[in-house]
Amino acid sequence: MAISPELRRLPKMIEKFSHDGLLQSLIKDLVTRDLPRRNFPEDMEKMLGDVEYRYNGLENLPTSGGLLVFNHPEVHIIAPAIFQLAVLQKKMNSLDNLSIVMGGEMPITKDIYLPFSPQLIKRFSQLYPESFILTPTYRYRGDYKSGRQEVSREIINAVRRGRLVCLAPEGQVSVSGRIQPVKVFHYGAGDLGYRINRHGYPIIPMGVWQTEDQTIHLNIGKPLAIFAPYSIGASVMMQGVAKLMPKELRGPFSV
Repeated sequence: MAISPELRRLPKMIEKFSHDGLLQSLIKDLVTRDLPRRNFPEDMEKMLGDVEYRYNGLENLPTSGGLLVFNHPEVHIIAPAIFQLAVLQKKMNSLDNLSIVMGGEMPITKDIYLPFSPQLIKRFSQLYPESFILTPTYRYRGDYKSGRQEVSREIINAVRRGRLVCLAPEGQVSVSGRIQPVKVFHYGAGDLGYRINRHGYPIIPMGVWQTEDQTIHLNIGKPLAIFAPYSIGASVMMQGVAKLMPKELRGPFSV
């Protein structure tokens, strides 16, 4: 039974939250009856103080509603990358408008998630209203179908409110860092991209990877035109992401 990449990387992620007393502060707030509202960019800046980044294309980040799509390397790479975008948006544009779509469970294996993790993740997200959009990812959850339909509506409404929604169309974590085969893409992400783009909002691609010196690279491209929904839309988005990555990480789009 293979342990999920997310679970293997959990101790490192918890260690990052220990910076400047952040972990203790979060725990204190999590057990408070009336959850306070925390400042997401401010907390992420504390957490990510020792991470090295290299950016390209920051001028392509919209200052109003849109969809940011990217590949899905392991959590210790993609989480700091997306969290850092919240910090940059605040510094460059005085905005706290990132909404991150993420799984609502902590995986143990591809078939089992950690008991009570949905409740814990939901409570954590409530510390940062609008910063997270939680989606069920395990098909045996009773609310899997209805929950994902609700998430689609929530994403569209968030974009309309001026949020920059961050979404990975890949269907699973890539341990190698290469883009996954087309067959595992979330076709629903392609439909979302098509509908959002049709209403005049930009779809922004971003390639994310880590080099041997532990630097995390974020390469942000210009808006994509999503001309069809579902599988075609998802493929167009991921092809746009692939063009922003080193050739050896482009997977099915390396030709």
